[in-house]
Amino acid sequence: MEEVFIPFVLVLMAWQADDPQGSMQVSQSVFLDEDTCLRAGREREALVEQSGSEGWQFAWKCAPQPRTITKYRPLKSAE
Repeated sequence: MEEVFIPFVLVLMAWQADDPQGSMQVSQSVFLDEDTCLRAGREREALVEQSGSEGWQFAWKCAPQPRTITKYRPLKSAE
């Protein structure tokens, strides 16, 4: 089994100011470095601003991921 470490996750959130709970949209993308993650976040933010979506709020964050990988091993069954 090959393990891959993805250090940054771009989390994008959008919602209607009048109904945040009913309209919340969340998406995630993974990036290998922080600069690329930040650039993608800024590009998406610019697209949202250009679209002029009336009443929508938008937020994003590049979230660093834990640097350690935890392996879970199933318990051996008593047969």
